[in-house]
Amino acid sequence: MAWTNGEKSKKEGLVLKAVPVKGNDAMITALGKDGFFSFYARGAKKMGSKSFACCSELSYSSFVFSSSSTGKLTLSEGDGIEYLFSSDALEQSFCCMGLQEIALKLFHEPEEDTPIETLEYLLQALRAIKKGISPLNATIVALAGFLRLAGIGLEVGECVNCGKKKDIVTISYLDGGFLCRDCAEEIGSVKTPVEQLKILRFAFACSPSDLPRCQSWRSSDARPLLTGLLDHLENQTGIACKSLRMMLQAQ
Repeated sequence: MAWTNGEKSKKEGLVLKAVPVKGNDAMITALGKDGFFSFYARGAKKMGSKSFACCSELSYSSFVFSSSSTGKLTLSEGDGIEYLFSSDALEQSFCCMGLQEIALKLFHEPEEDTPIETLEYLLQALRAIKKGISPLNATIVALAGFLRLAGIGLEVGECVNCGKKKDIVTISYLDGGFLCRDCAEEIGSVKTPVEQLKILRFAFACSPSDLPRCQSWRSSDARPLLTGLLDHLENQTGIACKSLRMMLQAQ
């Protein structure tokens, strides 16, 4: 849609990046229901300014913009609806930053159309973390959703090699999914605990609204699964999530 100079427009979105420019001003990148959008915000980095709260990273906000003849958006006014960064514990903080980092690198930087469910997975995961659900568990579900939306999800419905649906014994991130006993034995793969296979099956099959159901998973199961999913992400895309890697190495 072409905007005329000075025309007003309104959007809602989750702020994922705020890059300082010209002192206290910033270029903001946010994710809305229709994908990513960017705008210029005066005073966004100045504590106490009208745009500070609504333009803070991981704030879900409503924005009103004016537009130039070139189509660039400038913030006229904004209202912070929901602040979703959780900082009560280091694990919460790292998981919030990790999801933010992956969403930007996986869906924004390629400059392709963003799958419509991306925002919902991100919002549901951040809300779950804020409510006290295990940050590791929420991150696993959101990351699995991201991978599926990006077309690089793991096959968790059958053996990725032979298609067998029964006697599944392990996950092979290198092969891209579950392996049955026969296929696992052929390559000498180590068995994966049954509970971890159940978690992966749930994570790749669920919708964003199912995310709160992940709260009962043990951290001893969640940590190796998150490591494996990050390995898969990096092998498939070259994207390394520094925030989550740092958290896992510190534990």
